[in-house]
Amino acid sequence: MEVAEPPSPVRVGLTDGTLLVFEDPVVRRDSIVGLGERCRISGDVDDPGVCREIPSLSVSLAEVQSVEVRETSVLRPVVGILLVPAALIAALAVAYCASGC
Repeated sequence: MEVAEPPSPVRVGLTDGTLLVFEDPVVRRDSIVGLGERCRISGDVDDPGVCREIPSLSVSLAEVQSVEVRETSVLRPVVGILLVPAALIAALAVAYCASGC
């Protein structure tokens, strides 16, 4: 049986407004555990909050309000690499034809 790799990093919002950022999280019984940092978010745009690194982080699933996982796309950089030269070639072709094909 193959075990899936845990996503990393994982942002976990708690019911009290605390934001936890886990690296390599694991669900054990009724808790999420892993390495990470705990941030207190004020909600003010000008105040990013205060974060501190915690070597061993654990939180009960009952305290979790939200979970965010960053998705990585292999296709996005490839499309960007292909579209930039194509757009440049199209712009040069339009400029060439505008001066008299």
